[in-house]
Amino acid sequence: MTLPSGSSVPMPVRYDDVRAALSSPAASRVFGEDDPTTVRGMTIERIPGVIINTDPPEHDRLRRILQGAFSLRRTEKWRPAVAAVVHDLLDGLGDPFDLVEEYALALSARVMCRVLGVPPEDYDRFGGWGETFLSTSTSSAEARGLAWAALVEYAAGLVRRSIFGGATNVPLPGTRCRRPSETSVGLLTAG
Repeated sequence: MTLPSGSSVPMPVRYDDVRAALSSPAASRVFGEDDPTTVRGMTIERIPGVIINTDPPEHDRLRRILQGAFSLRRTEKWRPAVAAVVHDLLDGLGDPFDLVEEYALALSARVMCRVLGVPPEDYDRFGGWGETFLSTSTSSAEARGLAWAALVEYAAGLVRRSIFGGATNVPLPGTRCRRPSETSVGLLTAG
C-alpha cells in the first residue's frame, strides 16, 4: 500500500496475517528515523514519548499514570458537561446536515476542549490546530509543523495555569521534572 507520504508498506488484510503482524516481537510503535510515516514532515508518529508511540513497558507506565483520570468515577463527573455539548450540537444542526462533520467530529473536539480546560472562545482555534496537524491529505508538511508548534505552546499555557495557578511566565519542568505525572494529568484535567 502507498501512504500519502509516498512510502510503500505491506498491508496485511487476512485475519491470520493481521494477527501475526500485531503479535510479532518485531512490531513496534516506536518509529525510527528511516521508518515510513503516514505523511511527510512533522507527524504524530515522530513525537517520542506520546503514549500511542510507545511499546511496553513504557506504554504500560504511561497508561498507569493516566488511567485514574479515565476511571468510571472520574468520567461520570463529565456526564452533565458532555450532555450539554450534545444538546448544543443537536440544536445547531441544520436540515440537511453532515452527521460526521457537524456532529461526531465536533462532539469529540468540544469534549476534548472541555476536558483540557480550553476556554469556549478558543475551541475553533484549538480544533483547527489539531485538525491541521493530524491531517493526512489536506495540509502541507509546513502547515502541520506550524499547527503542532501552536498547539504545544497553547497546551503549555494550559498546564502552567493548571499547575501554577494562573502564572503564565513560569517555565514548565523539563522532561526530567520531578513530577511528570502531574504535568500529564494536569494537561488532561486542566480547568
